[in-house]
Amino acid sequence: MQRPQTIEDQIRECRKFIDSQGWVVREEHIFTDYAVTGSDNYRVGYTNLKDAAQRQEFQFIIVDDLSRLGRDTAESIKTFSELTYLGISIVGVSDGIDTSKPMAKIPYYFKSIMNEMFLDDLREKVSRGMRGQVLRNFSVGGRVFGYKYIEILDPSGQKGRHGHPKRFGVKIAVDENEAEVIRSIFDLRIKGHGLKAIAIYLNDRGIESPQSDNPKRSGKGFEDY
Repeated sequence: MQRPQTIEDQIRECRKFIDSQGWVVREEHIFTDYAVTGSDNYRVGYTNLKDAAQRQEFQFIIVDDLSRLGRDTAESIKTFSELTYLGISIVGVSDGIDTSKPMAKIPYYFKSIMNEMFLDDLREKVSRGMRGQVLRNFSVGGRVFGYKYIEILDPSGQKGRHGHPKRFGVKIAVDENEAEVIRSIFDLRIKGHGLKAIAIYLNDRGIESPQSDNPKRSGKGFEDY
């Protein structure tokens, strides 16, 4: 759920640093990964960055801070070694870490460990929060066909940090219209109809599939899912 503006902000800060050094960056050497965790070592932007580094297309890798490069300590240390061998340095603008400087390995390794620990701590806090919501009889899952979602708002009218009404949580209840579709699907299946036949049956009756309003989906029929 990362806002696209945060990456734009990071790019702006990196450009500002590059300009201050009198360096030049080509547009094809701006690598980004939108809304992908730094613990994923196979991110597209990150993979493309490493491929370009192997081709020695640049001398420095500039990131807003080292956590933007990754939050996996083992991978970060491996990357440090590979780039050092290639003669490429890493600069964390807000960290003040520049691996081209003497003794940079110590702060780089330390910050890499801290970045991974932050992710571990965040993961535990999210899990703890979700367990608490379940104990309070709130839903912590995504949208499920056959159910409607009921937002439970703060009765005092208090606003959240983005100005929206503060929400205690979400409860779910059976959506009778969608539940009837589910019952029809099971009934048809019990009678021996195959999945394609069931999809045709539902489409012929104009019944929209789950997430039919999702712009990423190509159509509204059940055969598309």
